Amino acid sequence: IQAPVLACAIASHIGEKPFLLVSAVDHDSHLFTVELTRSLAQYRLVPFYHYEFNPRERTIDGLVEEIVHANAHALVLIAGARESAQIICAVREKDFTGLIFGGPCMGRRSFLEQAGMAANDVVFPLLYTPGKSSNNFEEKFASRFGNRPDYLAAHTYDSVNLLIAAIRRAGLNRARICDEVRKLSPWQGVTGSINWDSLGSNSRPIGLGTIRNGHVVRRTPCGEPLSETEFKLPTYARFSNYPR
Repeated sequence: IQAPVLACAIASHIGEKPFLLVSAVDHDSHLFTVELTRSLAQYRLVPFYHYEFNPRERTIDGLVEEIVHANAHALVLIAGARESAQIICAVREKDFTGLIFGGPCMGRRSFLEQAGMAANDVVFPLLYTPGKSSNNFEEKFASRFGNRPDYLAAHTYDSVNLLIAAIRRAGLNRARICDEVRKLSPWQGVTGSINWDSLGSNSRPIGLGTIRNGHVVRRTPCGEPLSETEFKLPTYARFSNYPR
């Protein structure tokens, strides 16, 4: 669901200009990269070069040098929140001015905390947009934890509530609980409507997000005129210096 949306954004922004694909080799990043490559192929887009790296590597200096000296128009970076923040900070410090696209981890609070102002204008799949159904959740979360929830917190909240509802209907029986989780679809949560498809995946459409001055911003769907609707995650004080 996420890969075609991101591929459309890449195609519409860079056209035939050269771009780099940099991806981590962990399971989630690899799977996303495979799906994204398939989606890009539909636009006849192939990266100028594809770099893979192991998140456990102690240094990214060599990878950063390759990115900066490739003279690519855009960087597509698929990795975890921490690795994405490190690489983006490093390439921006070396004056990389190209567009940056990434995976959903760029919507994580931890990414914003580590990347600071270097994260401005990155484009990624947006998995959670606060709305009317989530106002009460947002207020309670902020009151208890001192900051606004990101997509991981919101989806965890929905998952637990869905499971509790299924247990109340099925009792403490694993097979019946699973059946009830299926039957409860569509389920209205703080993240929106949860609709299972035939394979048991949530089929709710997603959009695109970007970051402006420490805030996650929703972008219009691919192919439509660009406009932005801002919703705020916490503003951080460490924007003046890019963390290593």
